Amino acid sequence: SSPCAMNAADAGTAVIVFARAPSPGAVKTRLIPLLGAAEAAALHTRLVERTLETARAASLGQIELHGTTGIEDPFLLSCARRFAAGLSAQTGSDLGARMNAAFESVLSRHPRALLVGSDCPALTARHLREADQALRDGADAVFVPCEDGGYALIGLRRIDADRKSTRLNSSH
Repeated sequence: SSPCAMNAADAGTAVIVFARAPSPGAVKTRLIPLLGAAEAAALHTRLVERTLETARAASLGQIELHGTTGIEDPFLLSCARRFAAGLSAQTGSDLGARMNAAFESVLSRHPRALLVGSDCPALTARHLREADQALRDGADAVFVPCEDGGYALIGLRRIDADRKSTRLNSSH
């Protein structure tokens, strides 16, 4: 069948990468006193590219790059082209709302989705493949926690309409 005829069951697992454009002074702000704004932005650039390389190496399916600055940023456009990624603007008033919106959009086209940020270089293609396998084996959700209390990866097979109001970034 043609790629246009694929349905969600055939589409594989999408890897959603949340990223900001590497604007000096606006990214990695806690590192600016140590590195300076330009070097902090350069580090952020490398982290985003590393995350996209990891997603590509996992070979799970479509990579979806979701940028906070929208889809017109030259860096994000370049990344989308280089990594054959879909490019979307994040929507929502806070991180939880943006994550929910990304999952809703992607899960309408793919049977599974993994969402990662761009600030965890320890996350490997193997982590992504293991999370995908857990979802394929029937888990509704998969989490890879970080030392700071957040998550390096969240994987879902569906958004539960009854729990849609549950904030993905809440501390509860």
